[in-house]
Amino acid sequence: MPIGEVIVATGKTASALGSLAKSSPAVMRFFKRSYRRLMCGYVTIPIFGSGGVGKSTAAKIIAGTAPDSAYKRYEESLWTEVVPLTGDIPGELRVAPGQEARVDRHWPELFKDLSAGKAIGLINIVSYGFHALEINSVQDSSIWRNGMSIDDFQEAYTEARRSLEIKLLEEVMSGLSATTSRIWMATIVNKQDLWSNKQSDVMRYYQFGQYAQIVDRVGSR
Repeated sequence: MPIGEVIVATGKTASALGSLAKSSPAVMRFFKRSYRRLMCGYVTIPIFGSGGVGKSTAAKIIAGTAPDSAYKRYEESLWTEVVPLTGDIPGELRVAPGQEARVDRHWPELFKDLSAGKAIGLINIVSYGFHALEINSVQDSSIWRNGMSIDDFQEAYTEARRSLEIKLLEEVMSGLSATTSRIWMATIVNKQDLWSNKQSDVMRYYQFGQYAQIVDRVGSR
């Protein structure tokens, strides 16, 4: 079939195609994806968040390409990862690297997609400060002080990481300043197994605290 050729199926041909689609999930999925792409275009969704909050794993779970249980050692992302969507929706998730040194280099391209209307929304991932450590031991952290217990370190570390989440959220909100079309934003609070004993505090923090106030300020536009 030449590229661009349009086939109109009638009579027995149409019946045969219908039967094939019903009997083959792969063919049906192809038809659905083609129809959605024709009607809605190619879906692009950027994912933002600090390094170590679990963006890459979350993206694969959302896209349906990874199980929701495997533990994997934290690996620092050096560039924007592209995770294709599976199922009926043609498109991709674009996962921005979250290390502060890479924000200015990689995030503006994703902001351009949003302002140009190429992206229909965005996801911001946080984890209440329980970011993966990028060091071999807590003693290597700039937060560590002599005489600290592990509990002391965890409290200081998660508080500092929550401040970083707020700082990077401000970066996202600033990056949306050129966006004039309506978009949606979702926040995923990741790593619930680490903060499940503080669930009410965590939900209050993201739904009514400083995080929510920043989102509401931009959302009101």
